[in-house]
Amino acid sequence: MNTIRNWFLTGWPSSRALRVGYFIITLITLEIIILVGLITAGVNPTLVVSVIGAPIWIAVILFSRRFTQWLMKART
Repeated sequence: MNTIRNWFLTGWPSSRALRVGYFIITLITLEIIILVGLITAGVNPTLVVSVIGAPIWIAVILFSRRFTQWLMKART
């Protein structure tokens, strides 16, 4: 039976690759949700990306990092 494992020459991705993948997926997902939410609420898109968004994006990065650490601990 063919599985995803057969697609990789060296087996499953390393834990470092999984950590980066989890982080990127979490980060992009949260950014899209927040961006769409603020634009839907009527906030000017320029402000969302720059002035108002700066502290929000820092918080998203920190949350994504913590969530990724939690996922990696839960995985082992």
